[in-house]
Amino acid sequence: MALRHSVGKDLRIMLLGHRSVGKSATANVILGKETFKETETIQCEIQTAKVEGRIISVIDTPGINSTSLTTEQWRTELKKGLLLSFPGPHVFLLVTKVGEFSEDDRKAVKWISENFGEAALKFCMILFTGKEEMTNRQLVTFSEDASTRDLISCCGGRYCVINSKREGNPTQIIKLLQEIEVMVQQNADGFYTQEMYEAADRRRTTKVRQEIEKMVKGHESKPNPSVDRCVEVKKENDVTGVNVKCGNVTLPTKQEESVKSLPERKREMEAKVVKEDLRRQEETWRAGQRKKWEEEKGATGGLLPDPVSDVRIVLLGGVGTGKSSSGNTILGREAFGKDTMKVTKMGKRQDGMVGNKSITVIDTKGYDKGSSKYDFLKYCEELEQCLSLCRPGPHVFLLVVPSPYKFSFPDQLLYERFGPEVLKRTLVLITHGDSCGRNHRAVLNSSSALRQLVQNCGEDYHIFNNQEKEDQTQVKVMLQKIEVLIQKNGQGYCTTEMFLRKGQESRSCTLL
Repeated sequence: MALRHSVGKDLRIMLLGHRSVGKSATANVILGKETFKETETIQCEIQTAKVEGRIISVIDTPGINSTSLTTEQWRTELKKGLLLSFPGPHVFLLVTKVGEFSEDDRKAVKWISENFGEAALKFCMILFTGKEEMTNRQLVTFSEDASTRDLISCCGGRYCVINSKREGNPTQIIKLLQEIEVMVQQNADGFYTQEMYEAADRRRTTKVRQEIEKMVKGHESKPNPSVDRCVEVKKENDVTGVNVKCGNVTLPTKQEESVKSLPERKREMEAKVVKEDLRRQEETWRAGQRKKWEEEKGATGGLLPDPVSDVRIVLLGGVGTGKSSSGNTILGREAFGKDTMKVTKMGKRQDGMVGNKSITVIDTKGYDKGSSKYDFLKYCEELEQCLSLCRPGPHVFLLVVPSPYKFSFPDQLLYERFGPEVLKRTLVLITHGDSCGRNHRAVLNSSSALRQLVQNCGEDYHIFNNQEKEDQTQVKVMLQKIEVLIQKNGQGYCTTEMFLRKGQESRSCTLL
């Protein structure tokens, strides 16, 4: 029986569950091919296939109880998973083994509610695997168990039981997709959105703040002599409204742990709030880019390519824009010295690992803002030689410009020299991010020249603060943008032929 498509041709499924329940194996069964590695998942990953005439995208996630990730790392992956599923998943499949159903699985629904919000439960379905290991009578007994019914009822009574991978049954997968389709229709063809997650995130932040305040009030209303001697609790007009100071006297264990947790949680919340605006703006940007990519990928049948494991980057820009510093920030070390470009005209290559990606960065000689057209053409000839340092070709050109940005004659020549094939592989990197503030859109609007520059490069840009080299968040976000850019270009890179072709055209026009 073919599926009735009420949501168009694509269906986006996000898998959730504890580690070792077989999420990755289940994803492979759904897609009908070996796309996910069946080892512990520590990063969100999306794979796509055509199933029963429609495009199915499955997002695998780290285990809820993963010991390989901190809470903050898990939340970062959670956000990444939502972005991978843009504009949002149609269903959260909570995967569990039917024969190993435990209290942890019951708590998983509460975990989903706390992290995604109660609104997520109407997009949630329980998927029990390992059906072949139970008799029909055992399945009936299991489904009628009060605790099982309570769990299923939390998800609107939606559940499905399938065999494990080794006993895979295609008919069961078709039935699962039909059950999901029914749920999607009940939700008026809707899906879980980024706005829903942000609302849940704000509620969670408020709840943590209230818990801290309650703990502090508890110390104030029920004074303990040992606590009074070493703990001063006072209110401050800051993010949490709470400040805790402890002396050197040893506290009773429970009280000590409670008080110790306050500054730690406070620091986490402060860091979170400080970066909240930045992250939301970055996520909005990436969501917009993802939407553009989704609209453009129809020509490829909607299939998404695998993420690249290595990225080749060429830094471009004028003298003093911060190219070398940006290269150091990306690689997380002093890879490029201040005298790099005085040593060689061909540029310098440095390699490193960022996360699980191999990164190659080529720093090039900066062009002088006062260069004549003749000098600039010589610069371009030297730039062509730099491409040999990152064969077979760079995935992205990072055009480094400072903020505030002033348009120059060489910048105009750069547009003319690049052409569309190179420009669509160019991302504008705005340095001096410490002076930009949180509102990136305001930075763009402050300069019509900068706005035009970003527009010429397909609206692809990022803001860097090279004074905070230890903050790898800005690097990870930039690499995610580059990943989207690479995927938009069919995982291609700029070949020497592409670069030379436009250069020859430019020189021909100059001669004429």
